[in-house]
Amino acid sequence: MSDATATQPDEPRKRFPTLIALVLCAIMGAGGFGFIALDPLHLLPESPLMQVEEHAPAPEDSIDAVFIAMEPQLISLGPNSRARHLRFSATLDVLPQYEAEIKAVKPRIADMIATYLRAVEPTMLEQPSALLTLRAQLLRRIAVIVGPQRVHDLLITEFILN
Repeated sequence: MSDATATQPDEPRKRFPTLIALVLCAIMGAGGFGFIALDPLHLLPESPLMQVEEHAPAPEDSIDAVFIAMEPQLISLGPNSRARHLRFSATLDVLPQYEAEIKAVKPRIADMIATYLRAVEPTMLEQPSALLTLRAQLLRRIAVIVGPQRVHDLLITEFILN
């Protein structure tokens, strides 16, 4: 009987230090997370995104832009398409100092747009996100023709499937 009574008090004592260690670890972990997440002393460096936002120019300080309109194009689509033709026109948003250069290569840009739009799958043109994808792809290809950082944006002014 002395063996049975001797083992019963030892079990709670063994669990007690383990329980205290787990509680202390949880409290320290929560405190460390709170300190890092909240940064009450502002010890952490600012993120690069925050630094860019601080140094970004205000909208009124934005660079002047010149808009060059591209001629409207009528692209015939393949036999697998519900529509027969795509009417497409766009305007280029360019820096003023590059206006003459870009106007000089405007026929190349028009050819690239027509070639790319003929190669695109007709089912892709019917998707809701088609304009975003087309704008990004065309803008990248225009940058290859005219050079980087010369065209700010491609504004799609007409996109009609008929």
